[in-house]
Amino acid sequence: MLALARRWLGDDVDLHVVDLRDRLPFEDGAFDDVVASLVLHYLRLVP
Repeated sequence: MLALARRWLGDDVDLHVVDLRDRLPFEDGAFDDVVASLVLHYLRLVP
């Protein structure tokens, strides 16, 4: 998916793949847009 996004968006866009178990290395408000397709299927919900 990253390679496909790179072809569509070009080299001027920062793309990242991250592990949901790790803290994201970005400041709050750092993004204009985030895509997390199907991510909810992999989250363990804790009551």
